[in-house]
Amino acid sequence: MNKRTTKKVVKNLVILTMVLFFTTVVMAQEPCNRVDLQGVSIDPIPGTIRKGQTASIVVTMKNNGPCPIPKGDATAQVTLIGEYLEPGAPVNFIDICGQWSYLGVISKDGHHDLFFQNNAGAIPLEGQYCYFQFDVVGKSDTKPATGITLVSTLGATSMMVDMNGRNQAASTELKVTSSALPFVLSDFGVIANGCTANLNWKTSAEKNATSFEIEHSTDGYQYTKAGAVPAKKNTTGSTYEYAYEQGPGIAYYRLKIIEKGGQFSHSKIISIDTKCIPKKGFNP
Repeated sequence: MNKRTTKKVVKNLVILTMVLFFTTVVMAQEPCNRVDLQGVSIDPIPGTIRKGQTASIVVTMKNNGPCPIPKGDATAQVTLIGEYLEPGAPVNFIDICGQWSYLGVISKDGHHDLFFQNNAGAIPLEGQYCYFQFDVVGKSDTKPATGITLVSTLGATSMMVDMNGRNQAASTELKVTSSALPFVLSDFGVIANGCTANLNWKTSAEKNATSFEIEHSTDGYQYTKAGAVPAKKNTTGSTYEYAYEQGPGIAYYRLKIIEKGGQFSHSKIISIDTKCIPKKGFNP
């Protein structure tokens, strides 16, 4: 093969390589303009509150793929009916998975619209659920309950589709009453002490409660029982504590409140990051 032929072959190979490269890049980028953001659920905890009492609203989001949703491209809007509910002051926004941030609220025409955006990070691909939560306060009696709606949208970078036949919205209901409730969980928190998570909670009424199960998770999605505490059954409420050796890192907790007859409900989700050095031989 002479030099001219060799140069021509090399030139053609370079051109072919460049074409294949740019084709691959375009093919790889094109599906990323089509993502399915799903508002999975919106859960009030508890489902019934008294006027002036606070409820935690837990929003579950998911990216059904096929590509990550870029940072700042996803928005979630939660709407409350102003006659019955109002945003907490403060809203006590908690981002469970490090993706979402609270933008603020617009109140008009008898509604409160709360806005959230994934300014804290991109939303990964299908298979990972993401949670954030905030507080609302009961304003007046509902007959029988008031609706809360969740709508999710995407910006210009990603095009909204509905590939799996599900909606990008979700809804739920929360009842507000002026009557006395048989059980009220008034506070639930956690602090770190070395590698130990010290959980504490208060009740203002616990007529029907029989026990509390402490549920632990490493991802905020799948929970296992970490322990249990019997209810003190004081009609005016009680305080509780529970210590759990979780080891280093972030963990999530919720209470499973067992009532007479076997009925149960869950508390809001809380998290703690124990930046510690585990003891020798520790096996969580």
